[in-house]
Amino acid sequence: MQKREAYQAYLVRLWPTQRGGVADYRVTVQSAATGERRCFPDLGSLLAFWQTLRVSPALPGAGGDLEAKEK
Repeated sequence: MQKREAYQAYLVRLWPTQRGGVADYRVTVQSAATGERRCFPDLGSLLAFWQTLRVSPALPGAGGDLEAKEK
């Protein structure tokens, strides 16, 4: 029987921005389990973060700025 990987859920918020006349998105990702939030300046940074989760799900603060859980 295959070992099932740990389930992870995130709330992802995207909003459009412009950088030097080029359209892009800023992103916030919040862990449903811990409330930790990571902010990303563009979609490329978000994708890099998702890649780190595939390699090491327990990697804290990978790829983004970690903010304290809101109370």
